[in-house]
Amino acid sequence: GNNEHNAYGRRGLYQMNWMIERYHFDFFLRIDDDVFLCLHRLIYEIQQRPKDRFFWGRYWCNRGRNRADENFMLFSRDIV
Repeated sequence: GNNEHNAYGRRGLYQMNWMIERYHFDFFLRIDDDVFLCLHRLIYEIQQRPKDRFFWGRYWCNRGRNRADENFMLFSRDIV
């Protein structure tokens, strides 16, 4: 990928490591700053989802490059 996507990935890893070192949590949510989040709906939905090996987001599948959309990504702790 290009440098912009690589920097985004490095920031994401830094954020995840920072969270693991400081907090106990069940899920890690990463969203863009221009996203409107319906928190009450997210809390309801999380209760219906598995707590392990869980990723929720959108995938972009292009020839030679598959990636998750950075707009909204929710990870269970074990994936972080």
